[in-house]
Amino acid sequence: MMCACVVGCASAPPRAVSPTQKKELQAPARDASALEPAIQSCRLGHGESCYLLGVLHDYGVGVKQDDALALTYHRRACDRNFVPACVEVASHEVRDHATLPFARDRALEVLAQYCEDGFAVGCYSVGRFHVVGEPKVALAYWEKGCALGDVASCVSYMALVFGDPGSPSAEIEKAKASATRCCAADIAPACLLLGVAVRDGKGAVSREPVAAERLFGRACKLGQGMGCFLSGMLLVGGSGVPKNSATAGQRFEQGCSGPNPVAMACVLLAEAYEAGGKSHKPDLEQAARYRERARAITPPRSGAMTLELGPLFPK
Repeated sequence: MMCACVVGCASAPPRAVSPTQKKELQAPARDASALEPAIQSCRLGHGESCYLLGVLHDYGVGVKQDDALALTYHRRACDRNFVPACVEVASHEVRDHATLPFARDRALEVLAQYCEDGFAVGCYSVGRFHVVGEPKVALAYWEKGCALGDVASCVSYMALVFGDPGSPSAEIEKAKASATRCCAADIAPACLLLGVAVRDGKGAVSREPVAAERLFGRACKLGQGMGCFLSGMLLVGGSGVPKNSATAGQRFEQGCSGPNPVAMACVLLAEAYEAGGKSHKPDLEQAARYRERARAITPPRSGAMTLELGPLFPK
């Protein structure tokens, strides 16, 4: 599913599909034997097969995650003139040579040119490099990547606009329109970002708690544990929305046990079982299970832009 920051969610695919979209749209291989046809095709010189193998190993989709092997496949694909793989190679160069200015700057030039040529993943990669220190540069690249249909660029653009107290009203309105269209197209992080904006009344966005709860609920249904947690927090507190403790408990359960779980949802459930209430007696064993589940939840990767929403960026 793709979205464009100005015109909304696009129906046509961009010229190059980003690794984020490959992960979302491609049915992953389930065992090594299922990759054999792609491996053979790569050996015979089919660039896209090498690229797809690189993507699978980059993200550990159906195979063991292996950065070195992923880069090997991307290099093979790039040698066969498959441009998206060349973008991935340049992205690796930026990361691997962050302390070597010449190599880093050359890789950034390559990525910027790919962005200019219409390959959205190049725009995303350059923006990600500049987000710390030069956010306006990052914003421009992510806006362009979003217009080319890259989900990661769209979400990053929204996060940067909504997260900056100094964002101009016109920029906020544009980000709101993009988030609305992308959320309607089932891009869960867009629902979360827009929900936070309307919950808090970000800039030109008016404060609408009821709308925020609906947006968090939609993200919850799309498998985002943070959406479940934030929906539950609004419902249990009754701040601007009708108080509904029963539904809040269900949301916390989804946020604790479902996809992309949130440790705090488990902690709140544990506290509820420790204290007891009208609907249930104290249950210390159940509380202990929730606390154990909370401890088992891996925190978001260091360096990712989380905004309390879980990772929004690919690795």
